[in-house]
Amino acid sequence: MKAQGIEELTEQLDSEIENQENILDRKIQMNQTDQYIEIELTYEVLEEIGTKEKIVF
Repeated sequence: MKAQGIEELTEQLDSEIENQENILDRKIQMNQTDQYIEIELTYEVLEEIGTKEKIVF
């Protein structure tokens, strides 16, 4: 059950990230109780935010 949940979440996140080469790190945290399994995937992604700065003197 855990492996299936991790696989589904990974596929969902991977489809939302345009350039897979920009993924720097993936972290998986799991908490399991008698009633549920909580899975947290954290992706660290390198992305350009397109900022421009203009300095006026």
